[in-house]
Amino acid sequence: MTNYGNKVLLKRTFDGKLDVSVIRNVTEIHFNYPKIHEKDKESGRIAFESDIHGTGFTMLISEILEFETDCETEKATEFSN
Repeated sequence: MTNYGNKVLLKRTFDGKLDVSVIRNVTEIHFNYPKIHEKDKESGRIAFESDIHGTGFTMLISEILEFETDCETEKATEFSN
């Protein structure tokens, strides 16, 4: 059986508006990831990474309203929509 990671449904606030996106083939989620730059005011970040696509990103925990994970069933053409 092939492991395609997780599919993540992400609900967050972005510029004061609700943003809902799907992140595909997530293989690692890191809570309270360290701040990237010294100028960052907040250090509480979460990282979503994909070994399958060789990419990832972080965002402030305070911007995330909710996220849900489910087992991914296929390799997606893109990491996120």
